[in-house]
Amino acid sequence: MNTKVNECLNCGLYFQEGDHFCSNCGQKTDAHLLTVTELLSNFWNSLFNLDNTVFSTLKYVWRPWRLTEYYVKGKRKSFLNPMRLFLITLLLHFGLLLTTFDIDNNTTLTNELYREYERSKIKGEYMDIKSKLSLDGSACVLSDSIENVLFAKTLLVEQDTQLAIEIIGDKKYPFTKKDVLELPIDSVYQKYNITTFTEKLIVGQYFKIMKDQAGTGNYVIGNFAWGVLLIIIALAAFMKLLYYRKKLHYVEHLVFLMNVHSFCFLVNALVFFICAKFDDFESKNEVITNFILLSVPLITMFLSLFYYYKQSFFKTLLKYFILGFMYMVFFGIFIVIVSLVSLILF
Repeated sequence: MNTKVNECLNCGLYFQEGDHFCSNCGQKTDAHLLTVTELLSNFWNSLFNLDNTVFSTLKYVWRPWRLTEYYVKGKRKSFLNPMRLFLITLLLHFGLLLTTFDIDNNTTLTNELYREYERSKIKGEYMDIKSKLSLDGSACVLSDSIENVLFAKTLLVEQDTQLAIEIIGDKKYPFTKKDVLELPIDSVYQKYNITTFTEKLIVGQYFKIMKDQAGTGNYVIGNFAWGVLLIIIALAAFMKLLYYRKKLHYVEHLVFLMNVHSFCFLVNALVFFICAKFDDFESKNEVITNFILLSVPLITMFLSLFYYYKQSFFKTLLKYFILGFMYMVFFGIFIVIVSLVSLILF
């Protein structure tokens, strides 16, 4: 049973007389009981509506200049929002990147830290046993030989202060591996009389990083994604100056860069997926893999600049190299900032 209502049940906007659909969200103005048929119909329509948008976007995503041109000129309902597309491909790219490189299995430094600490403990136990035994001359020589072979470069737990770090100025703390691996951080502060906020922050993060380098690596690389977003925001402002005669708005350059990066992220994500799916693919096709990862962004960026801004080949080439240089500058600045912030917040 249909009932006419005065306001939209979906968004609350008041209707004008004669309205059959809400002018704000597009929902019908009649109120009625929900039926299974309508539920399935809404699902089917929503599913294919989304698919049409996705397929329209994928149809042109490999031509970022065309996708940007359509969106800027007003064809916005037919395509995914550039920022949404950028964020989806960005997260997909870095998610598969972390899966492919599997940082958890490459924690050499952390594993070595534990191995050295265990070796120091074993040496200590060996020395204790040796001190309790009454060894004659030949036995003592044999014992010393064994010690030199097994523990030639191994220090005792109490002596192993190779992890001394400089906090502020020339002030150093001779942390042992035992301190790092066994002491709670509050006990470390107390043992070394660390009282200031800055010192506690540096020492606390240092200990966390040393004990969990895989987690640190995943966290920092994950945050690189937001560094890329900052690079694009800054580069779009630079492009506004570089193409000032075109009289284009800042947002056009931003959409352009997002679409270029979205395509590159999709290609990279596909490569990472194949490498993760087939264990021996990367090792057998390392040259091809590296060529794709390197060449696709470079070629896509040049073609996009050439076709979207419609300048001569040599002028486009010149601006291409200028943008490449500025990209590296912004990359260095923002990646350092993101890395530092990540290490502080980890």
